[in-house]
Parts: sequence; C-alpha cells; structure tokens
Amino acid sequence: MLVPVGEYGAFHGHSRSRASVGNTQEDHRRPGLLHREGGIKTESSKEPSEVESLLETHKRIIDDLDFYIEKEESRLKALKKHLNQYKKEHEKAMEDIPNYLGNPINAFTLIKRLTTDLDLIEERIKKGTDYIKNVTMNHSDVKYPTLEDLTGAAQALTRLQETYRLNVHELSEGILNGVVYR
Repeated sequence: MLVPVGEYGAFHGHSRSRASVGNTQEDHRRPGLLHREGGIKTESSKEPSEVESLLETHKRIIDDLDFYIEKEESRLKALKKHLNQYKKEHEKAMEDIPNYLGNPINAFTLIKRLTTDLDLIEERIKKGTDYIKNVTMNHSDVKYPTLEDLTGAAQALTRLQETYRLNVHELSEGILNGVVYR
C-alpha cells in the first residue's frame, strides 16, 4: 500500500532518486523491463509475463494521477481563495487610494500579501509541479520499459505486418487475420 508523505511528497517506501536514473543522455531512461546485464532481449524472445508486469506499472501511474488530481484540485481551490482576496482588496484600494493606504492595517496587509503570502502561494505552485514531474520516480518496485523496448515493439509490429501482409488499418484496430484482439 502506498502511503503519501506530505501534500505532494513521494510515497513512503517507494521513492527513487533521479541519481539512480543516470546522467548521460543514453542512460536517462527509466530502468527497463527487458534491460539485462548483457543488453536488451530481442522482441522475439520476450515473455508475455514480462510485458504483463507492465500492467502493474500502468495501475500505479493511474493511482498516482488520481491522487495528484485530487491534491491539485484542493491546491487550486486554495489558490483561487487567495486570488479572490487579492482582487477584493485591490478593488477596495483603487476606490480611494490615499484613504486605503492611510489606514496602517491596510498598508501592512498589502505588504504582507506581497511578501510572505506571495511566498506561500509560490511554494504551493512549486509543490504541484514538482510532484507531477516525478510521478514515475515514486516506485522502485515496478518496472518501466525503455525507449529501446518501445523501438523493439514497433519493429516487431512492422515485421508482423510485412510478413503476413496484414492490413495496417485492421492491425491498428487490433484485428489480426479476422480475429479481434481488444
């Protein structure tokens, strides 16, 4: 079970640092499902169970996005509350600027809104964007395919289509020799 830490924090026990992903352009991919010490298995030797395990990864992403959207809606509600307060105070100030700023409480709250309150707003915005950037980094116990896996799967489909002279449109619809796979 995933236990969220903080409003947008990593899931307890399942975080993976960026450092483990690699530093070179070639190594920046996620750890691959089919990546082995000796390289990547060819598409002809992939076991269905290896690809099937990607469904767990898929489910985790769905759960993470649901969690993120729920938190994001809450965060946006709080931001809208700040925005409405800013608008209300701005309209009030613009009606009679000297009178509004002549009140020391109004002057103080204006300065407060533009310093500490604004810092809190910026932090809320940053938390939301940081979380979604790292959505795939939160699970060390699931496997992610690499770009090489995607390329291999595309090559396998091309080879399948060319070998059996399959209709491309039917193939894209999951129809192979009249049998529908959905």
